[in-house]
Amino acid sequence: MRRKFIVSMNKLRLEAFVKRYLESIVIVFCIALSASCVTSPPTFIEAPKPPASARLRVFVQALQNSAKWRTPYPEFARLTFGKVRKVWYDTGIYDVVSVAEADAALGSYRSRMSWKSDGYALAIEAARALWADYAMLVERVQKGSSFWWRTTLINARTGAVFLVFMNVPGGSRDDFQTVIQASYEQLFRDARADMLATATYRKSGGELPRGPAVSLQAGSEVARDIVFQEPAAALSAAPVIAIYDIKSTTEDNLITSILSEALRAEIHALGRFRLVSRENMETILEEMELQMSGLVDEKFAVKAGAGLAAQQIVVGQFGAVGKSSVLQAKRIDVATQRTLGLHSIRCETGSEEQLLDSMASLAMELSRDS
Repeated sequence: MRRKFIVSMNKLRLEAFVKRYLESIVIVFCIALSASCVTSPPTFIEAPKPPASARLRVFVQALQNSAKWRTPYPEFARLTFGKVRKVWYDTGIYDVVSVAEADAALGSYRSRMSWKSDGYALAIEAARALWADYAMLVERVQKGSSFWWRTTLINARTGAVFLVFMNVPGGSRDDFQTVIQASYEQLFRDARADMLATATYRKSGGELPRGPAVSLQAGSEVARDIVFQEPAAALSAAPVIAIYDIKSTTEDNLITSILSEALRAEIHALGRFRLVSRENMETILEEMELQMSGLVDEKFAVKAGAGLAAQQIVVGQFGAVGKSSVLQAKRIDVATQRTLGLHSIRCETGSEEQLLDSMASLAMELSRDS
């Protein structure tokens, strides 16, 4: 009897062991299958070529690390895309690839892909499939009690990388609009020469390479570690100034959009003026049935400035003079229509990114007291 009992117990132990062993095999298989779905090179479907545009096209992907977050990832991704699109699109420089376009070309498991490995090869391939000039990875990272916001911009043609790693205080971690705006300002300052070079390349008839970045050497990388700061309150006594988009005498609208944004940034950095935002300018000018593209005549520009409640305006023109490209800008008093500042900078045609080296001096000369 005892012997039968022992045999029976051994049989039960063996069955339990075999069951646990088979379960472990199934678990390992499922994990391996899941990992293979994420880490194996995906097959992207090339999106239909979008219409020609005088904007840079940007693909945005939201990421997060494994920390516990108050905002679930789907909501974080939705909010991030919406705020990035608003901040970047409103500058007049960028088109942001829609979520529907990205899902159709890349699939619905984008959040689980290895976007940062192999020199951002997957991000570059995805941007190319979407006909985007740049890929942007927006990631929230939590390490202990510290919260970081990492924004990476990758040139899909050259592989150049621009990264802002921002330490954000706990009270501001859900202020998507302000954090994205601050990240954009630093990214634009670092990447504006690259953007101008991309615009010049497109102007010359160059096209974005297609397919994987297999032959692309590692691009240059510019990385910044910064601490988020609440926007400083504008000086109440500082004059209000509206800086209009620079007008091109040719068809270089993308180039002039980047130059306009760079000039606004440099004048803002002087801390001597309160700038009318580009978004507010477009809204008010629309109500006045005017457009910035139509403010070539200074009389109309001054009239628009009064409608914007601006005390001063800046207008500018960009065009070719012989073998040179020249940017001339003028600061005008709205009440008296008097010219307060006038200055120009130039470069060899085809090397417009060199103008950025002189943009700070242009802003300084325009802002001098007459």
